[in-house]
Amino acid sequence: MEVFHGACLDTGAQRTVIGKSQAKAYMASIGRDAKLATSKDPGRYRLGGGSYVTIGVVHIRVPIAEDYFLPLAVNVIDLNVPFLMGLDILDLYRMYVNNVTNHLVCINEGVSVPLVRKFGHIYLDWGSSILYTFPELQRIHKHFYHAKPERLYALMRRAKDEHATPKTLRQLENVTEACDLCQRLAQEPSRFRVAMPDEDICFNRRVMIDIMTLEQTPVLHVVDRDTLFSAATFLHDKVDTKSVWDAFLRIWVAAYAGYPEQLHADQGKNLQSQEWKQMMRDAGIKPLDSGIESHNSLGAGERYHMMLRQSFRVIRMDHPGIPVDLALALAVWAMNQTAGPAGVSPQSLVLGVNPRMPVKPADLPDHRERCKAIVEARAAMVKMVAQARLSKAFRQRVPRAAGQDIGPGKRVLVYREIPKKWEGPYMVAGSDGKLVWLNVNDILKLFSVDKVKLYKPPITPATADEEPSATAADTTTNAPGVAVANPSGTPTAGATDPTGDGTGTVAVNVADGISAAGAIVDSVSRQIGHVSLSRHRAAPDEENERSSTFMTEVLEPGDPRASIPGMEAARQAEADGLKRRGVWTKVLEENVPAKANILGARFVNAIKEPNTDAAKYKARYVAQGCGDKDKPFIVHNLSTLRQSSTKAIVSTSAVLGWRLFSHDVNQAYLQSKDAMARELYVRVRKSDAKYFELKAGELLRLRKPLYGIADAGDYWDATFVLHVKEDLGMKPLTGDPALFVKMDGGAPEGMLGAYVDDSCMGGNEKFQDLTLATLDKFESKPRVWDDFQFIGVSVRTLLGPPRSFTLDQKVYIDNLSRLSLSVTYEDFVRARAAFAWVAHGRPDLCCSINRAAQVTEALFSEKHVKEINKAIKHAKSTKEMVLSYKPLERESLHLRVYADASFHSNDDMSSQLGYIVLLCDAADQCHVLTYSSKKARRIVRSIMAGEVYAFADAFDAAYILKHDLERVYNQPLPLVMLTDSKQTFDVITRATHTTEKRLMIDVAAAREAYNRHEISNVGLVKSEHNIADGLTKPGLCPALDAMMRTGADASPVQQWIIRSNPATSTASHEALPTETRSTTMGPLATVDGRAEPTRSDDGKPGV
Repeated sequence: MEVFHGACLDTGAQRTVIGKSQAKAYMASIGRDAKLATSKDPGRYRLGGGSYVTIGVVHIRVPIAEDYFLPLAVNVIDLNVPFLMGLDILDLYRMYVNNVTNHLVCINEGVSVPLVRKFGHIYLDWGSSILYTFPELQRIHKHFYHAKPERLYALMRRAKDEHATPKTLRQLENVTEACDLCQRLAQEPSRFRVAMPDEDICFNRRVMIDIMTLEQTPVLHVVDRDTLFSAATFLHDKVDTKSVWDAFLRIWVAAYAGYPEQLHADQGKNLQSQEWKQMMRDAGIKPLDSGIESHNSLGAGERYHMMLRQSFRVIRMDHPGIPVDLALALAVWAMNQTAGPAGVSPQSLVLGVNPRMPVKPADLPDHRERCKAIVEARAAMVKMVAQARLSKAFRQRVPRAAGQDIGPGKRVLVYREIPKKWEGPYMVAGSDGKLVWLNVNDILKLFSVDKVKLYKPPITPATADEEPSATAADTTTNAPGVAVANPSGTPTAGATDPTGDGTGTVAVNVADGISAAGAIVDSVSRQIGHVSLSRHRAAPDEENERSSTFMTEVLEPGDPRASIPGMEAARQAEADGLKRRGVWTKVLEENVPAKANILGARFVNAIKEPNTDAAKYKARYVAQGCGDKDKPFIVHNLSTLRQSSTKAIVSTSAVLGWRLFSHDVNQAYLQSKDAMARELYVRVRKSDAKYFELKAGELLRLRKPLYGIADAGDYWDATFVLHVKEDLGMKPLTGDPALFVKMDGGAPEGMLGAYVDDSCMGGNEKFQDLTLATLDKFESKPRVWDDFQFIGVSVRTLLGPPRSFTLDQKVYIDNLSRLSLSVTYEDFVRARAAFAWVAHGRPDLCCSINRAAQVTEALFSEKHVKEINKAIKHAKSTKEMVLSYKPLERESLHLRVYADASFHSNDDMSSQLGYIVLLCDAADQCHVLTYSSKKARRIVRSIMAGEVYAFADAFDAAYILKHDLERVYNQPLPLVMLTDSKQTFDVITRATHTTEKRLMIDVAAAREAYNRHEISNVGLVKSEHNIADGLTKPGLCPALDAMMRTGADASPVQQWIIRSNPATSTASHEALPTETRSTTMGPLATVDGRAEPTRSDDGKPGV
C-alpha cells in the first residue's frame, strides 16, 4: 500500500495539484473512503509534456502549527505525482521556502515549519499526526446523546483508534464545555460545606433569622452565629413584615442584648421588603443577605431548624397535653443546654451560668463527678468534631465555585430550583464575597456564587456534513482564517490582511481542527487590539501613548537616598532651570534693606515610580512661605477646577464624540508672564549653595514667583487664563471660572478645565490642533491621550465605536489602609483627610466620609474608627466600581436631580442632606455630573424641613449646570426634580402652605422656579428608588448601586404633574411632550392660576 509523502514545495508549480495515487494514500491515512469528491472547478494541467484533466477533488488539511491549519480543496489528476503545493497557495497564505535552513516560513503566524529532503526535493511531511475535526468530534458527542468526554474517550480506546490520544480527551472536554445543551442540563451545583470557625466568640454580633413551620404554623427562629444560642416563637396571627419585626423585638432584642450588629436573613419576601430594610437601618443593623434559593447559606441556622423540629416532636409525643407554646419553649431550652462552641453550652456562653438541675443532697458528690465527666466528654467531642471537619474537607470535592473568577462583565448561567435547570446566560453586574448581582431582564438580582457558573458560548462551525468547496487555486479569505471560494478567481484586496501590515490574518478554519478553537481567541484578540489602536485613534506617534499610573515617593529629610548621584543631578537640573528662566538674581546681603522680606528655602526630593526599573529622581526648590511677612495681606484671585467640571468635560465628550487628552506644564509657576510686584529674598542653605554657585554673603532676589510663595499661584493663573482667552479664543463658563468652552458659531468644538499646571481637555480634531499652541508657548510634557490621571482620578477611554469613558480611583483606593482601634485623634484626622479624596469618584462613600469629617476631638471614640475602617473595607472590596460615561442621544438630553434628607441621623442629632445631578436621555442612560452629602447648616425641626433644604441645595447646583450646559449644547435642557417626600412634593406643586416660617423663603423660591418653568417638573418617588438616599445614610443603597453599575437610571416615578407647555418663558426653552397614554388624574393643582392635574405612573417626568 502506497504511503502518503506530504507536500512537495520546490517544484515551482503555478497551481496546486495532487496525483491520484497520493490522493488515495492521504485518504487512507486519515481513515476515509478513497472515493474522490466531484470538483466544482475542474481544470487542465500540463506536466511532463502531457495535458491532464481533473478527475476529482480531495480535501487536505495542512498543519502549519499546532493551532494553525490550511484547509485546501486540491484537484486530482490521473498521474503518479506527489502533492504539489503551488505558488498560488504560498502567495495566498504569505509563506516561502528557505532552502538554506530547510524551513517553511509563515509570515502571518511568525512560525517556521521544519522540512525534509527526500526523492531529491523538499517536502512538508506531517505523517499521520492529524487531529480530529470539530464537526467529527461534535457529531460523535451528539450521536451518543451528549455523553461525558471520559466515556467517549474510553470508547475510542476500546476501538483501538490510533488517534485517540490524551490530547483527544482534552479536545472532547472542550467540545463538552462549549456545548450549550450540556451547560444547561448540568447537575445542580455543590455548595461550600467546609468552613473555618471564628477565632473569637461574641454574642449578638451576627444573628441568623428565618421562618420555619411546626405543625403547619409559622415559627420565627433566631440563632446567634457565634454562641448558637436560640430563641423562637409562634406567629399565630400573620407573617407580615410588621408582625415578624415585633416578634423579633419581643423574643430577642428586648429579652437579651438589644439589636445585633449584623442580621443574616433568607430571601423571603417579608425579610427582604423595603419596610424590613428600613427598620434595620433605623436600628443600626447591617443586613447580610442570602442568594436567591440559597437555603444552605444560613448554615447553622438551617441545621438548628432540624434540631428544633426534632426536639419539639419528642416533647409533643411525650407530653401531648401541654400547649404548643410551652412545648416550643421547652424545645428551645433543651437546645440551649446542649454542647455548643468549645464544648460549652450556649446558655453558659450568653448568661454566664450553668443551668440549675434538680438534685438530691445525697447525690451531690455523684453530681460533681458527672459534671466533670461531661466536661471531659465535651472536650473529647470538640476534638472529634475538629478531626471530622478536617477529614471531611480532604474527602470532599472542592466546589466549582471556589475556583471560578466571576467578576463584573462575565456571562454566567444560574441554577434555579424551579424548574430545576440552568437558566441564562446573564451578565454579572457586581460581586460581594460569595454573592453576585446578575442582570436578569434589566433587573438586578442577588444569587449565591455556588449557584452560578461561567457560561462558555458554543462554537458554531460549518455543518459537519459539508466539506470546503473551494479549490486550492481559487481561494481567498474573507474572514480571518476561513477559506471560501472566490468566484472571480482573483484574491480579494485586503482580505488576507485587514490591517495592511501583515499582522492581521490567521488562516485557521474552525471547521477543520478542534485545536483551532484556542486559535480563534488569539486571532480575534490580535485583530481587535490592532484595529482598535490603528482605526479609532490618531496615527501613532511618540506623543500618542497611554500613560501609566505610578506612585511618587517624597523623601524625608535625612533620607540617605537624597545623597545618591541621581538625586544630586536632579537638584542641579532644578537649579539650572531656575537660572535659565530668570527666576532669581544674586545680590550681596549687605545691599539688602534692613527690614527686607527674607525667606528660607530647601530642596524637596522625590522618586517617581520607586522600586521599578523606570525610577526617576526629581527635585523641587521650594521657598518657606510660612515666613512671608506679607502673607496675611495677600488677596488671592486664582480659581481651581471643580470636580463637577471634570465630569462635565467627560460627559460632553461622550455625547459629542470628542477625544480626551491632557497637558502638564513643567515648572508652571516659573513660567508666569508677570514679574514679582514685591521684593522677596531667599537665603540659601550652605549645603545647597553649590547648586547656585553662591559665595559667602550672597542672597537670591526673586524676579518671578517660586514654589512655596503665597501668591505664586495667582501669577500663573493670570498667565494661563490670558493665554486661554486670547490665544485659544475660549470663554469661561458661569459655574466655574476654570472651565472654558470653545464655540464656532453655535457649535461647540472643545472644553478645557485647568487645575494649576494640569489641564483636562476634550474636543474635535480642530480643537486638538488649536491647543497645540499651549505646548508651543509653555514648556510642557508630551500630550497624553485617552488614559491619564487628573486630580487624583483615573480618566480612561473605552474605544468604540462609539467611544465612551470611565472615571475611577482604583489606584488611590489600593493605597488606603485601615486604622488601629487605638489610633490617636490626630492620626484619625489625617486618615479621614486621605479617605476624603475618594469622594471625587465614589458617591456611594460620600455619606461615610462626611460623617467622619463631623467627628470632633471631644466626641472621638473607638466607634468612629470602626465606621471609617468599615467604609475603607467597603471601598477596597468594590474598587472596580466606576462612573461610566457612554454616548447619549443629544436630542432628548435633560437633567434629572434626586434630593433627600435623613432626619436627626448624625451623632449630634443634626440632619444629613444629599443630592445627585444626572444628565439623562430618553433611554434612561445617564451621566453623573455632581453630587453632595453634607450636614444641614441649620437646625431641622421636622422631616419636611430637611427635605426642603436638600431640595433647595439640589436645585441651586443643578440650575448652574443647566445654564452652562445649555450654552455648550446650544439647546434647552429640561430640569426635573425628584423627591421621596410627599409633603415637599405637595407644598411645591399644589401651592399648599407650611406652618414653619423658617421654611417659607426656601419654599417660595422653589415654587417660583417651578411656576416660571425653571424647574420643568417635580416627581415623587419611593424611598427605595431615591438614588440620593445613598448620600444621606452610610451603607448600601440599591438604587445608587444599580445606577453606578449599569450606567442607567431605571427608577420608576410614583407621581408627577402633567404640565401645560408655557406660552413664553425667559428661563427655559422647554416644551414638554403631550401625554397620549391613559392617566390617573388626582386633585387639581394651581400653578400660575392654571389648573394642572397630577399623574400617577411608572415613567419619567418631563421627558
